[in-house]
Amino acid sequence: MSKNAHTDAPVTDAKTGILYSMVMRQVPYAEIKDFLTGIYNLAARLENCPGYVQPNGFITFKLGGIDGDNLLRLHLWPENLPELAETAGVHDHVFDFTSLLLGGTAPMINRIYEPRPDPASDQALYRVDYINPSNVRVVKLGDHFKAVETKVETIQPGSYYNLEAGLFHTSEIEGHCEALTLIATKINPSVSSPRFLSARNADIDYVRPALTPNHRQQAISCLQKFL
Repeated sequence: MSKNAHTDAPVTDAKTGILYSMVMRQVPYAEIKDFLTGIYNLAARLENCPGYVQPNGFITFKLGGIDGDNLLRLHLWPENLPELAETAGVHDHVFDFTSLLLGGTAPMINRIYEPRPDPASDQALYRVDYINPSNVRVVKLGDHFKAVETKVETIQPGSYYNLEAGLFHTSEIEGHCEALTLIATKINPSVSSPRFLSARNADIDYVRPALTPNHRQQAISCLQKFL
């Protein structure tokens, strides 16, 4: 079910496979930058690759994958954040990932949480089931949960970070500054579906709008600014 979210990603070509491996191995930022602006020609790929506006406040460009797995994506964190949906906030993933804060002037703040039952909380725990990239079913798992913060990480521009599947978290760029992250993911079969916390009486519509030409130009302009 979880792989169905990204079956529209272009099949990984040789250059994307090399870049995926570079991110997973956490090669130095300077080497990634040279590869992206040189033989990979990332700006040209952004003109046509599939993607969507993520409810958590960033824009995703799918650079490549294999059968919905081993995904390589570019995330644009714009200053004018997309409107946050009910599904934004504390959530987990079905994949382990390694990410590079590729460009920006401010650090990323990652907060790790543990959802715990709390009769006084108006938050509920939900699961997301993907039928395909554009067909999603949201299932409530239980009422009265609260997110207890257990860790805070600060990631500086040009640095990598890792996150395991199933860890509840939030991520944001400090001050909501513009930034780019490059992320390599690997499905973890121990986590069947992504989950999130939201108001228990929320009217949830899990929609990820398609990219517009303006989103693509915004990402290309950001590349030119930071790389």
